[in-house]
Amino acid sequence: MYEISKIILMTKLALYESGEGKNDRSMNRYFRRDYIYKQNFRERGFTLSGCLIAVLIYVLHIIAVKKEDIFAMFSTGGYTAEIFKICTFIAAMLVIYTFIGKAKHGAAYEKAQKRQEQYYKLLSELEKRDRASVENLHGVREAEEYLRRHQTGVSGETKPIGDLRRALNSEN
Repeated sequence: MYEISKIILMTKLALYESGEGKNDRSMNRYFRRDYIYKQNFRERGFTLSGCLIAVLIYVLHIIAVKKEDIFAMFSTGGYTAEIFKICTFIAAMLVIYTFIGKAKHGAAYEKAQKRQEQYYKLLSELEKRDRASVENLHGVREAEEYLRRHQTGVSGETKPIGDLRRALNSEN
């Protein structure tokens, strides 16, 4: 029969494997620096896309609401200051999101490492208990073999089980 603590341990391991374990394994395939770089690269792409959409909305606002001829202003150099503001805005957003992403993904990576370390500790504890169960089972098999060998006496009559258990206990 299984021990309750062993069942609880196996349940914890199964819950981790089916839940956070999938994400943690995909995260821990990379070194910390590589994982953060990959995630920041993706976030920079999303940030750049968002900034370009904001710039497009700003340009459409100038054309539609202010009724200015934007192409004439670009050709005459009237929007140099505006272009500088837009580029500064995009660069600032990329830098800000890089720092935010580095902190966020670094913390997530560290948590995943800790969870995976805990998982391996629980797994090694389960292996120790399994080894102990096998050793106990081996002892049970030896005892059964002893009982079979010593159940019949010299004259061939069967000894009572209680006498055999006392004999086993007295030998140990």
